[in-house]
Amino acid sequence: MIKLMIYIFFIVNALIGQNTIKPNALLNKTYNKLVDDKEGSLLKFNYYFENDAHKIKVPIKGSLAIFSNNRFYLNFNEGENEMIQIYNGEYISTILIQEKEILIDNMDESKNFLIHNIFQNYESRFELKIKYHEGTIIGIELTPKPIYNEIIYNECIDEVGLPTCLKLPSQCKIGIQPLLKQKLQECINTNNGYKHNNIVSIEMKINSNTLEILSINQVNRHNGVTDIEIINTEKISGKILEIDTLYKEFEIIDLR
Repeated sequence: MIKLMIYIFFIVNALIGQNTIKPNALLNKTYNKLVDDKEGSLLKFNYYFENDAHKIKVPIKGSLAIFSNNRFYLNFNEGENEMIQIYNGEYISTILIQEKEILIDNMDESKNFLIHNIFQNYESRFELKIKYHEGTIIGIELTPKPIYNEIIYNECIDEVGLPTCLKLPSQCKIGIQPLLKQKLQECINTNNGYKHNNIVSIEMKINSNTLEILSINQVNRHNGVTDIEIINTEKISGKILEIDTLYKEFEIIDLR
């Protein structure tokens, strides 16, 4: 009987330990280990993609270095049709090796690479939950929050008769009565007041002991699935963000 009680005690404590893990805190710790004020981290990966019409059988190899202030270096499709992207905090440079061109443009968040985009936007764009916990391996599921169409949302604010300070993009923080909140939601739903989001869900697998990302899986609408398998993670200097003299003969096209 005593042995049984001890066994149950350890099971209960293990379950409590799992429930106390906060996905936001785990992602914060993981990011802080990858990035500090002086160094970043280089993640080497295999990239897979499939949908109803196409499936990548041989993975595309690449590497991503991430740094503070949203800066990053991406080398995608190493070897064949290689593309390098560098964001130095001011503008993004896309280096097309085969074409010998460098395209310079302003940063567009919608074009961000998957891993980088998760870390910069997960708190505002996604709902997080622990999907599974197997030993030291934790799966975090990120589900996109609805993004309102500002015009329709603001029109519904007027239609329901709510204070104009609740309009997007700058909203005041005041309480809304449940009945009025329900009417606002009904108005938004009736008028298709959400922006289209191609992402259905993202699953990130993390080693909770080492705080290493093991893989990322993204499911898109229309049955598109992206799998990123992290092969290795290592610290790296910010010098990688400097355009190498190797590209001095490339044509520079400024699109800003």
